[in-house]
Amino acid sequence: GGMMLLKKALDERGIPFLALDGDGADRRNHHEGQINTRLEAFLEMLDK
Repeated sequence: GGMMLLKKALDERGIPFLALDGDGADRRNHHEGQINTRLEAFLEMLDK
């Protein structure tokens, strides 16, 4: 889909990209722990 095309284009330019998948309409599908872990890892990668 469009998200993968965007990621590929940014990767080719060396621009970091983080996609946080989720269901914006149903908060019961919200996985806070997983999102926090992915965000922390992304921020650590930016610090390098």
